[in-house]
Amino acid sequence: MVWSELIQKIVAQGIERGEIRPDIDGRRVQGVLASVFIGTLLTWLFREPDSPRPAFELRSEIAERMRFAFEGLAPVRRPA
Repeated sequence: MVWSELIQKIVAQGIERGEIRPDIDGRRVQGVLASVFIGTLLTWLFREPDSPRPAFELRSEIAERMRFAFEGLAPVRRPA
């Protein structure tokens, strides 16, 4: 199973469990997660020449940006 298929399967399971909004497309999710990862990596690699290296700690920045992405996948919980 390739990475994109795995992500799509995880999304489908999350939808079944009510952990991910039902309107989410697994193919787009894998694209978004790849973009977040690659974009963060490129930002870290190609910072301004006169800025300190690294501009941020890569692992924690990727984790935080992924958290933002995953929060957007979660269903909205409305108070009863």
